[in-house]
Amino acid sequence: MQTCKCCGKPFTPKRLINFTLEKLGTANLLPGRLEEAKDYLYICPECKKNQSAERLTKGIEEAIK
Repeated sequence: MQTCKCCGKPFTPKRLINFTLEKLGTANLLPGRLEEAKDYLYICPECKKNQSAERLTKGIEEAIK
């Protein structure tokens, strides 16, 4: 199982991460956006939710790259 890079909890099979990395490699994404997407794979849904809520409450806006 893959562990979250934020909280350390196991959250998904490593095989699914590897499959998604392969698919991202063939996606038509800008290099910077591709790296962000790859990093995002290693964060569990709970931490993703918490990060989004934190950004919204602090008023941090991010442009789509």
